[in-house]
Amino acid sequence: MAFGGGLLLSNSVMPNVTLSHSQTVSEISQLKVEASPAEEEVSAAAPEEEVGWHIEANVGLGVYFRITFTFDSGITYVNCNPIQPDNMYATNRTGYIEIYPDFEEGYEFDSVQISPSRGDIGDGSFSVSENWVSGEGCKLYLQVWSLQNSYIDVDIDLSSILKTYTMKFNSNGGSGYMSSDEKKHGRAFMLPGCDYTKTGYTFDGWKAGSTIYDAYDYYYGNSDTTFYAQWTPDTYTVSYNANGATSGSAPSSQTKTYGVNLTLRTNSGSLSKTGYTFNGWNTKSDGTGTNYAAGGSYTSNSGTTLYAKWTANTYKVTLDQQNGTGGTASVTATYNSAMPKI
Repeated sequence: MAFGGGLLLSNSVMPNVTLSHSQTVSEISQLKVEASPAEEEVSAAAPEEEVGWHIEANVGLGVYFRITFTFDSGITYVNCNPIQPDNMYATNRTGYIEIYPDFEEGYEFDSVQISPSRGDIGDGSFSVSENWVSGEGCKLYLQVWSLQNSYIDVDIDLSSILKTYTMKFNSNGGSGYMSSDEKKHGRAFMLPGCDYTKTGYTFDGWKAGSTIYDAYDYYYGNSDTTFYAQWTPDTYTVSYNANGATSGSAPSSQTKTYGVNLTLRTNSGSLSKTGYTFNGWNTKSDGTGTNYAAGGSYTSNSGTTLYAKWTANTYKVTLDQQNGTGGTASVTATYNSAMPKI
């Protein structure tokens, strides 16, 4: 930012400048500042370092405003327009100063303090319109009721602070509440853990832009940022048990994802059991649980062990009646079970 008649401060070296003038308004507007570097460099992290700027402006009829500016190292440029009286009555002087600070990167306006004091034979009243937005400045109105050749002293202290950015957290489909937080310019911000929840999902970090951060990582960006919760669907293990097979092997386990149907294994390991036929899977080893067909769909969002379900083979036994009459000609026998009564 460039304003005529201003004070330009280097980002790395803070000049010490003191101006003392007894000039007319028109002369003040042509004021040039030559700054000499300070003996030591001033870090942007040390806003308590200050420089001063003093001007003394005659608004006519011998009435002077003696103005001293003090501002911290967050302010790199101050342009001060001269005092312009809006009337010329001998006993009433009204003028204004417009102040335009330009801040070092990462700083913003904090406050302006105005300290009037009584002059030799006059005093004054002061008001300020603080429409402060970085670079836009404010206008300071000064009034003095005085005789000729009197003066009013005004001390103006401008201070800045590190910019503050808002860190927001979006549940991204979850539920719950998390308040926003603040981050200072140039400072590391530790991302929090997640207070949101999402049924069937596990929190898996925060995403800002295209970057994903773990909880408790540090974020260094200097802007208002919204972090979106990242969710990983829960998974469940479905295991298979041969359940007494005499040959073959149980299939390998599978992973069931929350909300996604799982196609179960078939008898891919050629399980067999003497006297029995494979008949799918069951959630209990005795076959009294929930049945699932081989290659069927598993929809439950939970882990389980599926047992091979064995159905005993049956056999037709034909009876030789030896020329007898009556009775039963055949019966059905079940493997490993007692013969039925004839």
